[in-house]
Amino acid sequence: MSQKGFSKKGSPVAGACVAFGLAVLIATGCTEDPTAESLLGSQLITTRVALAETTITAAGTSTKKRPIPMNSATNLVGKSGGYLAYAPLRFAPLLNDTVDVIGASIRLKLTSRFGNLTGSLNLNVYKILKDWREDTLTWRGVTTDFYDPASMGSLTEVATADTQEVFVTITDTTLIRNWLQGTGDPNYGLLLFPDPSCDLVRGFEALNFFPDSASIPPTLQIETRGPTGTIDTLKYAPIWDTFVGNIDGFDSDSTRVTVQAGVVYTGIFKFDVSFLPQGSIIASANMVLHLDDAATLLTRPLTEKVVASRVVLSPSDTLLLESTFTRGEVRGSDPNEFSFDARHATQFWATGTNYGVGVTALVTKEFSSFDRFVFFNNTAPDAMKPKLKIVYGVVQN
Repeated sequence: MSQKGFSKKGSPVAGACVAFGLAVLIATGCTEDPTAESLLGSQLITTRVALAETTITAAGTSTKKRPIPMNSATNLVGKSGGYLAYAPLRFAPLLNDTVDVIGASIRLKLTSRFGNLTGSLNLNVYKILKDWREDTLTWRGVTTDFYDPASMGSLTEVATADTQEVFVTITDTTLIRNWLQGTGDPNYGLLLFPDPSCDLVRGFEALNFFPDSASIPPTLQIETRGPTGTIDTLKYAPIWDTFVGNIDGFDSDSTRVTVQAGVVYTGIFKFDVSFLPQGSIIASANMVLHLDDAATLLTRPLTEKVVASRVVLSPSDTLLLESTFTRGEVRGSDPNEFSFDARHATQFWATGTNYGVGVTALVTKEFSSFDRFVFFNNTAPDAMKPKLKIVYGVVQN
């Protein structure tokens, strides 16, 4: 049967449209194979329940982009293909005008890699010219007037493992000397910026207020010589650190829906459930999406294939999502078929408020990786289209 421009297939569950004399209680849960009894529970009310099952195809799909502040436990920096990540760091060295600066570097603990896994992380160090906050800065805030493009230092490091320690050398120490002496321009920090020759994105540990013994936050190391000639190394953790990331074009793809962490991109899927009779009770609903594995890229160490689905709350802002989510993951034999429990979303839509669901990376990955999941949209061959299987019951008078 077909209604309102979308396709759906299915028929009433055999024997479902039956009368039950039963004890019923409106259920808050559901079972794997719902029945009228599991749908309505157990309170002494005699009722008639029509139980039906149908599968529908998504009425609309899209990809939405919105840069958001990252401020994560892992920062990213580098370049791979069209992916870019910059890392601003802000240190606050204690004033010390009695020493001479003879060298400086930034120590980083690298923890992950993305893109050309044997590539080279080639970075420049720039002076930041504007005030910023780690909890508000996004990609759109790092414009050409945000930093001075005269390089103060660099790093060239070939990836040999997921976890490495590296030191970004600061060759021009004038700014560092001014920080110690309290002179010169305001201290807005340093920007780690990928060189055009860079072909790798690396994750590195951020400042952690509850570190373990193995934690190494970004550390500014200043080698100094005192008045008596004593050589010493001053070490400072950042007061702020974050990253901003970007890749363009996924929101204009007419054949795929992209879920991209570290930017971010959100996939929107909308199903027309207006055919559900008023008062329908959703026994179960399962959304199925098919992954385009060839276009999907995951950060190393390899991420589990899991994403999150949230109800969209606004008709004008499709990125306004519920805080609660359901996991979407592979549950069957097809490694590219993602299944989501969509019962809550479908019951929400059945009330008449339906702006779809937004699919994102898991929160633990959304702010600390460039994981990219690409799903087929509603223009794909029928077997690959997003679908929603609904089992629902209608209490009859």
